[in-house]
Amino acid sequence: MKSFELKNFPAVDVKKFIYIGNNIIEPAWTIRPSLVDNILVQEELNWLEQYKLYPCYTAIIMTPALTICKTHVDDKASDAGLKQRRTAINIPIQGWDNSSFQFMSGEENIIETIYTDAVMCWDVTQPHRINNSESKFNRITLSFGFVESVQEIHDKLF
Repeated sequence: MKSFELKNFPAVDVKKFIYIGNNIIEPAWTIRPSLVDNILVQEELNWLEQYKLYPCYTAIIMTPALTICKTHVDDKASDAGLKQRRTAINIPIQGWDNSSFQFMSGEENIIETIYTDAVMCWDVTQPHRINNSESKFNRITLSFGFVESVQEIHDKLF
């Protein structure tokens, strides 16, 4: 299993994350993460905790309008002194309507393209990228990183 939708995730107050996401300027990549203080996401953390899910870190991730981020796997957490994440639960904040998540083989070979504006759980150890090339909005995502596999998270939630 590479991904699944979380239909029962509680509504998120997106307003507080839009400003943060639209103002991430460093690093100047086509995918820009910024760690989030747990105080800002306490309600979401409480919901996850009831399922014994404890993120290793939380970030706002911005993919600028009219860009495609580089194909990657999420392996930078250990470089920042954080636990390595294998899975992400991503909550749409802004700009998901005209963008997609793409699982890749190599730098340019698309295996699967997923258009969704639903809360999703993804295997981020698989090569992937965000294609935001057709959106005039920055794609902003609230992302919780986990060391558990997609299957392990699925089993805890369902």
